[in-house]
Amino acid sequence: MVSSGHLDRRSPRPRSGLRRERSHRFGREYSEACSSRVRRRISPTKFRKVPSGEAIHAVGADGVDRAKRWLEGTSRVYHVWTNPEDEKKLTFSWATGGTFSFDLGGTLHGAELHNKNFYAEVKKYKGAGNQGTEYPKYLAKCYLALQQRPEMCDHFMWITWAPFSIGKWPSLLTSDYVSQSILVPANRMRTLGSATATPDPAHCAAVAERLWLIVLSDKQEVLRLTDDERGEILKLRVKGGVG
Repeated sequence: MVSSGHLDRRSPRPRSGLRRERSHRFGREYSEACSSRVRRRISPTKFRKVPSGEAIHAVGADGVDRAKRWLEGTSRVYHVWTNPEDEKKLTFSWATGGTFSFDLGGTLHGAELHNKNFYAEVKKYKGAGNQGTEYPKYLAKCYLALQQRPEMCDHFMWITWAPFSIGKWPSLLTSDYVSQSILVPANRMRTLGSATATPDPAHCAAVAERLWLIVLSDKQEVLRLTDDERGEILKLRVKGGVG
C-alpha cells in the first residue's frame, strides 16, 4: 500500500531517475572502453633502440684501430697518426671558423709512395649508412686541407667496410664530383666562406688525383701481415739502412 504523499521503498523508481542512472552508467562504460582502446594502441608500440653516443664512439674507435692495423699490415706505412695522440697533425680549419680533423694520418713507405703523407677517414659500417652525405663533407675537408698544408697532403683515403652511392661509384674519385660536393650548400659555406663562391677547378682536380677509396671486410683483414711478420720486415729495413 502507498500512503498519501509517500512512496513505498519497494515501489518502482521514477522513470526520470532510471534514465539518469542508465546515462551515467553508459558514460562510464564508454569512457572505460575508449581508455582501453587507447591503451591497446599505445602499449604494444615498440621503438627501435637508438645506439648511445658512447656506443657509436666505441664502434668508430674500433674501426679506426682496425684500419690502422690493416694499413700497418701492408708493410707500406712508416708512421700512423691517430686522435687524440696526434690531434694537432690531423686538425685543420673551416673557412667559417672552427676546426675539423681526420681519423688517421701518416707516412707511407717504398717505391712511388716513399715518404708520402696521407690522411684518412674511416667508416666501420655494416651497410651504406650515411656515407652518401658524409663523403661529400670529407671531400670538403680534403679541399681545405690541401689549401692549408699542401706539403702534407699527398694522399686522401676513405676507408670503409661497406660500399655506398653505388649509382655514383664510378664518379666518386673525379674532379667533377669534388666540385659538386663543395657546392652542397652546407659545404659551400664552410669550405669557401660564401654562399655564392665557386670552387677552383684546378684545386678540385688536385684533390681528385689524391683520392683513394678502400673497401675492407672482416675476413680481408686476416690477409694482412701478422705483427711478427711485419717485425721481421722492419728488422731487415733497419739492417739495410732503409727504414
